[in-house]
Amino acid sequence: VGHRKVERYCLGGGGEDATLEGVIAALEGIHIVLCAKIGNRPKEQLSRVGLRVTDAYGHDYIETAVSALYAAEFGIRPLAATA
Repeated sequence: VGHRKVERYCLGGGGEDATLEGVIAALEGIHIVLCAKIGNRPKEQLSRVGLRVTDAYGHDYIETAVSALYAAEFGIRPLAATA
């Protein structure tokens, strides 16, 4: 679990392709991204470069989100309480 600072892609309208390229470069070596919210276009573009992206746990604490994600992935009980 880590945090990588990236430029904001969308500021209330359409996103910028150049910004998304920077985001993709910053996420090199990452396999899955948990975020609060993501649109279809950036989600599809990130998927094309091999990144799994989900906003399904966007309102949980990170420990809760990671626990719930892996529980769903592997069919086990979450280890952290949900919000």
